[in-house]
Amino acid sequence: MSDKYPNLTPYSYCANNSILLVDPNGSEIDDPPSKYSVTGWGHKIMQTIYDKLKLDGKASNIVTVGIMSVLQADEVNLEGKVLDKIANDPATIKYETEIIKKTKTDPRFGKEDFSYSMNKVIQMGGKRAEGDMWEQAKDPLNPQYIDTWKVATNELTWLIRSVKVESLINVNAEGKMTITHSFEDVFDLRPSEGRSEAYNTVTKISGFLYHDIIGGNDQMKVKATWQKSYQLKK
Repeated sequence: MSDKYPNLTPYSYCANNSILLVDPNGSEIDDPPSKYSVTGWGHKIMQTIYDKLKLDGKASNIVTVGIMSVLQADEVNLEGKVLDKIANDPATIKYETEIIKKTKTDPRFGKEDFSYSMNKVIQMGGKRAEGDMWEQAKDPLNPQYIDTWKVATNELTWLIRSVKVESLINVNAEGKMTITHSFEDVFDLRPSEGRSEAYNTVTKISGFLYHDIIGGNDQMKVKATWQKSYQLKK
């Protein structure tokens, strides 16, 4: 197979770069196998750096999430400011309004303790302005499109996007309701089904740059768990 790499001597293992590359059977120089499938480069050395830094797998903003992705972390748990943003996102509040309505119409409400579960796919980042995304991009100074530009600068638009939130609702006989929300997403910035045409067009470029050039892990799990409590009137 030496003719596959004519610029290298057959006695030069992995182009003299055995820290970042492997060639287990003499047929092809490649990245070392990873415990998960990724598209970036230098997985082994990145994972070594991650382990040496003794990161705790937690993040409170999208910058930290991005760094952990580049360092090939397996998963990240959201906390702090970014978790507060998720808990107070308009889509989350709207979803909880639906939960409150369902709780108050339950025949057990106000009579006994009970619990149930719900789930819903919600789109975080804020409400987009009405109209075609490309038309809005052509007229960025138009005040009627201000909501879309706010969404574009919201970190949840890129960190979470659309996600299925699982919720466990506990209600006592006095009407106190505690909701435990959780979700698990994948930090993949490429185009995907269910996104807008404009979003997918932008991420064709940004996703390629982030995952294939910078080397961000496209399999890293993003997890979050938080609680909200309400005192409901009978």
